[in-house]
Amino acid sequence: MSRNFSKVGAVQSRQARLTVHDRTEKPTITHRPLYTTVIRGDLIVLDCLAVGYPPPTYSWYKDGGRLSPAHDRFSIALNGSLMIENAQLDDAAHYRCSASNYLGKASSSARVLVWKVDFLG
Repeated sequence: MSRNFSKVGAVQSRQARLTVHDRTEKPTITHRPLYTTVIRGDLIVLDCLAVGYPPPTYSWYKDGGRLSPAHDRFSIALNGSLMIENAQLDDAAHYRCSASNYLGKASSSARVLVWKVDFLG
């Protein structure tokens, strides 16, 4: 326990542990996105996990253009994975993940194919 006193009173708190990392490391991708084939309407998940310190931030690109985080069907998970809901034919493309921190960046890419399947019944 720790007690701190001031003119306005005392504060008592539990002991805390502070860990200081004395290492820095540029990002390295450990789980790369894979060539993926889905049927229209499916969920597309492209993994991209990177290590580094400070922890990297992730960006995704579709055919060279950066994907907006405001897109209604695309989302980037905290672990870097890209999720595309309700796959459409125009989602078929070349996707690239970029993991970066102030020391550098790493990237990896994969192609996605979306098949149109019509059921006759």
